[in-house]
Amino acid sequence: ERRLNEARAVLDEAMEKWPGDLRFVRPRAIVSATFGQGQQAVRLLTRYLEVNPTDVESLQLGIEWTYHLKLARTEARTPADDLALARTWASAYTRLKGPQQSLVRRWMQFLEKK
Repeated sequence: ERRLNEARAVLDEAMEKWPGDLRFVRPRAIVSATFGQGQQAVRLLTRYLEVNPTDVESLQLGIEWTYHLKLARTEARTPADDLALARTWASAYTRLKGPQQSLVRRWMQFLEKK
């Protein structure tokens, strides 16, 4: 738990050895976010959510991280791509009755501002 550098190295090695195994992608995304690498975190989480589109917790993380990227005036891909992904995730999150819907709506309102 407190050895994030080691965790990052182990996850990187696992992802290199088994690139098709998505078990390592979500944890690596979380480690990236912890280290302030929001762009990489969102890209990794996108990869994970493509295969696990009903993971409510990950959907919420994706929207939250996209929100934080916009606050920092940066993006994972392009502003339009990030917004499209966040909309997709928010729609799925709502459909799946995620527990933080009001918070997700506030993040989306911010993301949709020009």
